[in-house]
Amino acid sequence: MGESTVHLAIFDLDNTLIGGDSDHAWGEFLVEREHVDGTRYRSANDRFYQDYQRGELDIFAYLEFALEPLAQLSRGQLDNLQSEFMQEVISELWLPRAQELIGEHRRKGHHIMIITATNRFVVEPIASRLGVDTLLATEPEEDEGRFTGKVVGEPCYQGGKLSGCANGWPTTRNTPTVKSGSTVTPSMICPCWAKLSTQLRWTRMIAYAQKLRLAAGR
Repeated sequence: MGESTVHLAIFDLDNTLIGGDSDHAWGEFLVEREHVDGTRYRSANDRFYQDYQRGELDIFAYLEFALEPLAQLSRGQLDNLQSEFMQEVISELWLPRAQELIGEHRRKGHHIMIITATNRFVVEPIASRLGVDTLLATEPEEDEGRFTGKVVGEPCYQGGKLSGCANGWPTTRNTPTVKSGSTVTPSMICPCWAKLSTQLRWTRMIAYAQKLRLAAGR
């Protein structure tokens, strides 16, 4: 019986498949909608983003800050805001070339995955619009349909991206089951994936790109 192959196309999201940072943009959007203390929240949002860019982000302090508004607003309010955010903000960050690239992978039969540190509430509609198969993101905790302001498990950030992918394969929803003897072949458009093949014991790897910033060609 021959060996089967599962081809993965693994993407980062922010400043890669979209021309900006969805997490920071969501914070700005909440300020503009006056759902948070504008001066305090914008200052903290900018500071955390600068820490992230320098590689100095305290992810747990950031998530305590970023998930707080989800706990304070009703699900109905959040759903309306999410829709407006997609229409008014994400549409301005949309990169047609990103969808073209995903389409190229789709035509090749690749399984398309986004792995991002941004929380699932913010990024799930973006991933859905892009048409990806699997989304690994930081998971905000819910209790009886409301967000609690806490995170479930390890944030999908830095080493958490690797462990999240390893632990999520193949049990993550929408991720294909890999049969014994299969070869998983990832096309990488995401940082830090040099370690990924070892972590997941993949036997082959196609280095499509170590890091492709589609925004640069916008």
